[in-house]
Amino acid sequence: MQRKGIFRDTNSLYLTWNEYASTKFIEFARKYAGKMVLDVGCSIGAYSYKLNALGFDCVGVDYNSEYVEKAIGKGVEAYKMDAYNLDFKDNRFDSVIMFEILEHLEDPLLALKEAKRVAKKNIILTVPNFDKFHELSTLKLTYSDVLEDDHRNFFTKNEIKVLFNNISENNIIMVNPAMVQITGYTLDELTKMKASDLFSVLSYKVKASSRASKLQNRIETMKQPYDSRIIREDGDERIIQIVDSLLPNASAEQYLLIHTVVRDVTKERQASENIRAYATRVIDVEERERQHIARELHDETVQSLASLGMDIDLLLKNERQLSRKAIECLVELRERTNDLLKGVRYMCRSLRPLVLEELGLCKALQWLASEVRDQSSIDVQFEVLGSSRVLSPEKDLTLFRISQEAINNVMRHAQATMVRVKLEFGLEHVKLVICDNGQGFELPEPNTDFANSQRMGLMGMRERARLLGGSLVVLSRLGEGTTVTLELAT
Repeated sequence: MQRKGIFRDTNSLYLTWNEYASTKFIEFARKYAGKMVLDVGCSIGAYSYKLNALGFDCVGVDYNSEYVEKAIGKGVEAYKMDAYNLDFKDNRFDSVIMFEILEHLEDPLLALKEAKRVAKKNIILTVPNFDKFHELSTLKLTYSDVLEDDHRNFFTKNEIKVLFNNISENNIIMVNPAMVQITGYTLDELTKMKASDLFSVLSYKVKASSRASKLQNRIETMKQPYDSRIIREDGDERIIQIVDSLLPNASAEQYLLIHTVVRDVTKERQASENIRAYATRVIDVEERERQHIARELHDETVQSLASLGMDIDLLLKNERQLSRKAIECLVELRERTNDLLKGVRYMCRSLRPLVLEELGLCKALQWLASEVRDQSSIDVQFEVLGSSRVLSPEKDLTLFRISQEAINNVMRHAQATMVRVKLEFGLEHVKLVICDNGQGFELPEPNTDFANSQRMGLMGMRERARLLGGSLVVLSRLGEGTTVTLELAT
C-alpha cells in the first residue's frame, strides 16, 4: 500500500467525497447524547442529518463556509464558526459531539473547554486510536503516512485523560452527613456544587494541581494527608485535613472519580499556632534574659573578679612582709581567680555571642569549636561545605544555639574525645550535622518524645527547629555515639 493511496486533505475533501456517516459513531451518539445536540466540525452535515432523522434536534457548525452551505442544503441548521468561539449561550445544548475533530485542532484543550461551556450533559468525541497504530508496521507504514494534511496532533489514552482532567470542574457527586456539619451546606446543596465553590482560591489551585499531577502520573493514593482551607456556607473559613484517592473505572484504565476524606482540624491547627506563638515568645524572652544575664555578669561579676585579682597582685608585691605559707595561698587564690574569670567570660560570650552578630555564623561556629577545645579535652572540628551565604538573624541564631546545645550535651554526658561539626549550604537549604564518638544513648519511642524521657535539651533544640519550619533528627546507639542533623529551608 502506497502513502499516496490513503493521503487526504480534509479542508476540501468532502466537497467531492461520497457522503459517509459511520454507523458505529451514530450508535455511539444515540446511546449517550441528549435531545439537543451541537455537532462541532459538522463538515457537510452527514452526522447532523442522520441524528435529526432519528429524532434529535441537532445543529452543526464548521469553519469551512462551503461545508456549511452543503449542510444547509441538506436541511441541517448549520453555522460558520470555529471550535474555539461557539456563538451560543452557556448550557445551550444537552450534548456536544466532536467526531474526528480534535486531531485537526491546534489547541484541542481550548476547543474542549468551549464545548463544555455550551454542553449541559456531556461531550461525545472520537480520536485516532493510537494503540492500534503498531498494526501499520505490517504494511511498512508509520503514523505520519496516514496523517491527513491538516492533522495537528494525535493522542494516547493518557493524553486524553489529562485533557479531560484539565477541563473538569471537579463536581461533587456524593457527600456524607459529616461534610454537612463541616461546611454548613445541606446534602442537596453540596451535590450541586463544584469543589472550587468550597475551597479558597489559593487552596483550590494547590488541590487542582495535586490532582492533575496524580492523574497524569497514575498515583492512586497520596499517603500523606495535607491541609487545605474551605469556605463554609456562613462565610467562615475552616482548615481541613485531606486524603485523596483516585477511583478507577472498572471498564477502563482511567481514573474518573476522586474519593476525598476530609477532617476539620481548625481547632487543632489554631491550638498548634497558639503553642507555636507561645514557644516563640518563650525563646524570645529566653534570649533577652541571656543578654541581660551576660551584661550583669560582665558588669558585676567579671569586674569584681578582675578587681579581686588586682588586689591579690598588690598583696603579692609585698611578699617580703608575708610568710612563705601566705604567699603560696595568695598564688593559689590568684590562679583560682583567673580560672573563675576565664569561665565567667566564656559564659558571657556563650550567653551573648557577639561574634555571631558581628562576624556571622561560620566565624561564630569556628569560635565555638575553638572555645570547647580550650575548655575541655575534646577535639572539636568544624567544616563548611558549599558556598556560604548570609542567612536571616533568626536562622543564624537557631543554628548557633542548636550547635551550642549539642556540643554542651557532648561535654556533659557523652564521654567523647571527638566532635565533628559540618555546615552544608545547598541551593535551597542549609544543613547542620553534629556527630560525636561518645557512649551514645537509647532513643525514646517515638524518637521525638524527648519530654517524657527527660531530655529537655533535645526537646528545646527540636522546638527551635520547628519554629522555623525545619526538621531536627537525632540518631544514637549505645556505644556508637550520637548524630544530630538540622535542616532549614533558605
